[in-house]
Amino acid sequence: MLDYSRRNTIIPPLRYFEIFDQTSSTMNHKPLHVPGAIAALRQTSGRGRRGRKWHSDYGGAWLTLFLPKSAIAATGPRISLAIGGCLARSLEEHVKSPLGVKWPNDIYTEVGKLAGILIEKSGEVLAIGVGVNVYNKPPSMGANLASQGYSGKIAEIYTIIINSIYEAVYSTDQCLQEAMKRDILKGREVIIDTGEGSLKGVALGIGTLGQLIVKGQDKIYEVYCCSVKAVINGKCSGRRDSTITAH
Repeated sequence: MLDYSRRNTIIPPLRYFEIFDQTSSTMNHKPLHVPGAIAALRQTSGRGRRGRKWHSDYGGAWLTLFLPKSAIAATGPRISLAIGGCLARSLEEHVKSPLGVKWPNDIYTEVGKLAGILIEKSGEVLAIGVGVNVYNKPPSMGANLASQGYSGKIAEIYTIIINSIYEAVYSTDQCLQEAMKRDILKGREVIIDTGEGSLKGVALGIGTLGQLIVKGQDKIYEVYCCSVKAVINGKCSGRRDSTITAH
């Protein structure tokens, strides 16, 4: 069994493509060593949560790391937030401004979305996909590392991504704390779409299980999965998947 507490001794085989449909799709039709990683210069069918399109053009870092499901104890938003927390902290060392984490799986600059995380499973394998805008032109309301002062190689970002994932796997609590410190929804008004209606409240922060804690009109809600929108200057932005419990 691999010892994930010693991630520096683990060098996952990396398959590199110039163009690919989406790096996580290889688990469906191509043999792959696990743990292993797929990277692409460009994804033609990159996507985020709920099938939303993720613009993945030349100049970005598009990577999926495949791990055995048994290697990851954390589940749900907890692991995606842990990865986001450690990745944001590591990327901050290479840019001129602080980065924020938006529940449950995005990294933001003050300008807009910089990176996204998507975790999927197939049998006993987890595919952890990460996309980072580096030099590519981001979509509207987006940002890239170059605009924040980064001038290094894209290959360095791949290394940062892989190291951040491994750190989140073996040190989930510490990485989750990094996400909590960078929580950009905290204190903001949010709208939660339950599928049967909507709930309006104020985000109080991220819980230890990765849940978004929201203060409603008369209850405190713990959001694990639905859609969450942040209300900024009277406008909604940032839909996110979320299960809700109230107490």
